[in-house]
Amino acid sequence: MGKRPKTMRIWNVLFIIFVGAVFIQVGCGRVYEDLTNNPKYSFMINKKFRIKREVMFFKYSSNRKRILMDKMGGGGDLPEKHEMKTKFPFKYGDTKILGVLPSGSEFKITKVFHEGSTGMSFIRYMAIIVKSKDQAYNGWEVSPSLLTFQTSNMGSPEFDQKYVEEIYTIPLD
Repeated sequence: MGKRPKTMRIWNVLFIIFVGAVFIQVGCGRVYEDLTNNPKYSFMINKKFRIKREVMFFKYSSNRKRILMDKMGGGGDLPEKHEMKTKFPFKYGDTKILGVLPSGSEFKITKVFHEGSTGMSFIRYMAIIVKSKDQAYNGWEVSPSLLTFQTSNMGSPEFDQKYVEEIYTIPLD
């Protein structure tokens, strides 16, 4: 079997580069869709929840705009309770720890959205802190989504009952 012509090898390489670029674009495309008014998710809007255990507020350096809530020691990016400093904010690796939300604090869901990449995306919530023993946090807009059981299907995430409980209100009709 003889050698392939040089131009054929170049076209093969260009074809592989083109196919790879298409896969990267298709597999890594960003997904963002506001689902707040979607009837499948709108039932969550204005629901109130109570924190049953202390949780922390933080921001990843890669997403400086969104304040997240999670349990202490949640994943390798967050400190355990015994590693927490008493003065906030402080840096912990690539994460900025902003504070600790005391148990008994309450938040209200204000937004539901679908985000991620085309290969892996999730339903997320945004909320407002409506009541906290540490009043400095009242009014903060945060994402409590890390306190949910996340799945990549399009169902509504449920909160981890060890950390969050729904506050039921009875209508006064």
